[in-house]
Amino acid sequence: MSATEVMKEIKTLPPTEQERLVRLLVEETDWLEDMVDAAIAKARLDEPERPVAMLLREQGLE
Repeated sequence: MSATEVMKEIKTLPPTEQERLVRLLVEETDWLEDMVDAAIAKARLDEPERPVAMLLREQGLE
């Protein structure tokens, strides 16, 4: 879902629900972090798996 689609959906919420969502985003940083993690995971589902050793080599850590 794009940012534009998310904003459209948020705007359809009643004002009290919009306020509740904004409060969650501002005050509950753990919740926001979880949402970002879930979005990243969903976006990368179709990527092929790579061994940890390969990732470390790519970063110059091995």
